[in-house]
Amino acid sequence: MAPEAIASLSFNQCSDVWSYGVLLWEMFSLGLAPYGQMILTGRVAQFGEWLAAGHHLDKPSHCPNQMFRIMQSCWTVSTIERPTFQELRRSLEDITAADIAGYYTRLDEPYERYNLIALEFSDNDRIAMDETLLDCP
Repeated sequence: MAPEAIASLSFNQCSDVWSYGVLLWEMFSLGLAPYGQMILTGRVAQFGEWLAAGHHLDKPSHCPNQMFRIMQSCWTVSTIERPTFQELRRSLEDITAADIAGYYTRLDEPYERYNLIALEFSDNDRIAMDETLLDCP
């Protein structure tokens, strides 16, 4: 939770960006609990002060440097210096290789081919066709 959200108990896009950075950290740490070693019982205000002093989560071992820089930008103490979600999207698009992005967009190609071909055949033909399309690349 963003330090200003802890202090004021109010939430907005800036505090959501902070939380998004924590979500990214959770993903790249492969599901570890953020701030897992900290005991916060009755000490939430002190935790908010610790965050406001500029402390944040360490880089997960499976995290590329570029991704960690994005996380760090989400945890900027000054809310006006944090990126917007639109800026985050652009940053993520910049570091996502075109071939990886293309992989995900090509996942539907076999199904699209099947749908186009299926429109041209009767129900009996479709049963036979289903068996032949199972071997498509």
